[in-house]
Formats: sequence, C-alpha cells, structure tokens
Amino acid sequence: MKITLMAGAAALVVAFAASGAEAGSPDGWYGAIDAGYHTLSNDGIGESSSALAPDGGTYNYKFSAKGDWVGFARLGYRLSPNWRVELEGGYRKGQIDSVMGWSGRQQPVGLCAAGVTRTVAAPACLGPNGDLDNWTVMGNVLFDILPHSKISPFVGVGVGVATINEKTFGQFSGVPAGFGAAQQNLSISATDTVFAYQGLAGLTWDATDRLSVDLTYRYLDTANAKFASTGSGTLQPGTFV
Repeated sequence: MKITLMAGAAALVVAFAASGAEAGSPDGWYGAIDAGYHTLSNDGIGESSSALAPDGGTYNYKFSAKGDWVGFARLGYRLSPNWRVELEGGYRKGQIDSVMGWSGRQQPVGLCAAGVTRTVAAPACLGPNGDLDNWTVMGNVLFDILPHSKISPFVGVGVGVATINEKTFGQFSGVPAGFGAAQQNLSISATDTVFAYQGLAGLTWDATDRLSVDLTYRYLDTANAKFASTGSGTLQPGTFV
C-alpha cells in the first residue's frame, strides 16, 4: 500500500503558531499547533495481494477512506528571515469507506458489510468496517518568500516516517463455486512504519509580533506499506502491498 494524503486546497489546514521570536526577526524558536481536514488522493489506495484469487490473479483492491480531521504539533527554528526548519508530528484519522476490485475479474470483486446475506431482492453490498489512521514524524525545511510582509507566502519540503494502521473487516462480495462457504470474511489488522515525504505551501499572516496564522497545504506520500490479512475460509489473500 502506498499512501498519498492531501491536506489543503479542497482540504484546508489552519495553523495557529505562537512564535517565540518577533515576526521578521533573523532567528528564533517557535511552536505551533495545527488542526484541519485531509483526504486521500485519487479517492483510494491500490493494494495487491501476495496470494492468488480463485481466477488465478492476485486480489487487486482499491481501499477508499472518507476524509477526516488532522492535527499537527510543530517545533521550529528560524535560521534567517527566509529560512526555517521544523520538527513536525502529525495524526490523520481515516475511516474505510469501500473496498473494490477491478470489474471484469472473476475474483471476489471487493468487500461488503459482514453478516449481510445478499439476495436478488436485496442485492446491496454496503461497505465494510474499518479505519485507516496515520501518524507521522517529519523534518521540514521552509522558505518564506516575503518575510518582512504582513502576509507572506511560503513553500517547503519534509522527510520522515509514517506509521500506518489499517483495520478492515468485511465479507467477500462473492465466493466462486467450489471454494468453500458462500459467505466468507476478510480481516486486516496491522501496522507498518515506512519512509514518508511531503510538500508544503501556504500563507502566513502575522497577527501580532508573536502570533501568526498559517493556511497550509500538505501533500504527503509514503513508501509501500505491507498489511497481512486473514480469511475466515478458503479465500486467503495473504499480505496486501
């Protein structure tokens, strides 16, 4: 699984930063607490299984999660009027919305809500239960374009690690004849820590000499994370990547 998360643009983060140095000063420590909203890029995360599905191919599922709240705590130091460095800790909450496979495949095409018997009269799949939470620790370098202005745009980059916790529980949308019980469930409950990097852009408004308000856009991407799964019957996708 390769996580790509956005906070900004359609998902805005508002940061309230209380600085220990006066605005525009050449150096100084500052701290900040951010709160806002985030969403998954491209509306989903593609995962491929280590084991094969009944049709001979891997289970190729797209895990989609609802946008949710995000929070950050930052400790920074201004090196010069233009340059800042930060240590940033972040948490992004997510809730699994759907798990869908590729159309045209004869594998179980996705997961439905567990415990639901689908019939011709009631064919609705409904979504599985689950969470997709993300903790990050990042080191950022930022450049303030107009450091002596009341409102200054900035850009930056960051690298660090992301700890991704995925919990998903659902029922396979269909089990081919000869592969066991007609209703089989899949459970994923695993955590992986991987390399992460991000791009940042935004505006800083110096409300007072020691208080600024930031409007920040973050684009976070990670290396592939691995999550083991357990099936309740003969369908065993193994580890999703």
